Amino acid sequence: MRLDKLTTKSQEALEAAQELAHQHSQQQVDGEHLALALARQQDGIIPTLLQRIGVDLAKLEADPHTLTLIGCFDDQPFAYFEAYWAKEDRIAPFYPADDYDRGIHMLVGEETHRGPHKVASWLSALVHYLFLDDPRTQRVVAEPRADNGKMIGYMHDQCFHCDKEFDFPHKRAALMILGR
Repeated sequence: MRLDKLTTKSQEALEAAQELAHQHSQQQVDGEHLALALARQQDGIIPTLLQRIGVDLAKLEADPHTLTLIGCFDDQPFAYFEAYWAKEDRIAPFYPADDYDRGIHMLVGEETHRGPHKVASWLSALVHYLFLDDPRTQRVVAEPRADNGKMIGYMHDQCFHCDKEFDFPHKRAALMILGR
């Protein structure tokens, strides 16, 4: 990869990710390092998105049950994802969660990264990563709004099935499940 071809913000994020890895005595820079660097980046799109939806980054960083991920196309951040252990999340009472089921929350910032082709690309990559991250994971779940027909349709296209609809205090949700 030619770093001189990256934007200044992307170069800064990579440098910050390398520093995070070094601070934790890790020789390799992983996605988690880059996600955290992007989330901490001043004047970047990710902190702006997090602030808009009321996400407390310090709280997320301290939560061992949640993995924060930043989606990028061509080294440009476009989305914020959270992966969590379903059995330890608010979704657990609504289905028989296994110990290693993973759940995902997704927030895509730009309209250009929505639509069937883009969603097929990033959603399949995200799910693939979660299955690789822990081989014991047999299912990935999500709970989009039940009236979000587009997202539910995109998830059906990626072989998720809608198990049922249920009520959270803040929304009616569709329980979407994908098996390994």
